[in-house]
Amino acid sequence: MKLYVVEPGSEWLTALVDASQGHEVLVLRITLVEMAAALARRSRLSGAQFDVAEVIDALEHDALDLYGVVEVTPSVCDLALWDARQHALRGYDCVQLAGAMQVNRARLLASLDQLTLVSADRELSNAAAAEGIPVSDPTSFWVGPAPGNSGSPGGRDSPSRAGRVSGPRPSGARLVSAASAT
Repeated sequence: MKLYVVEPGSEWLTALVDASQGHEVLVLRITLVEMAAALARRSRLSGAQFDVAEVIDALEHDALDLYGVVEVTPSVCDLALWDARQHALRGYDCVQLAGAMQVNRARLLASLDQLTLVSADRELSNAAAAEGIPVSDPTSFWVGPAPGNSGSPGGRDSPSRAGRVSGPRPSGARLVSAASAT
């Protein structure tokens, strides 16, 4: 969501997934549905200041051109059932965690870098960490003024100011979750 609507963490996440950073960005196919539904709901309930159809079109385009889409297979669903029992997460969060666990396992077996889950959802993040998956919460990184900028620092993650993004950017693949902070 943070890549398509300006909210806390948008600048950090945008910098993280920038192609020049060399990160592989993965999303579960269900993430596209979750994000489209959240965008439409946000627009309907709050009169949001964005064109929902345009943002969903951008999301679909990016899924085809920029992200690796991870399919929700029967084995992911089976693992999600285990996650539900083990972690008591919401339904789609169980699927997100199961997808992350499966991709991470495959990456490690192939001697690739470990996956990092990117999510602002505290419960999902805690469950992923309990499963040994590193987590980055885009809302926890402060975006500060550019070096030498004597202007007002502005608010946290203010989209209107030029600045540098600080915070860890571990190497390897990222699974970006649609879950919002709760």
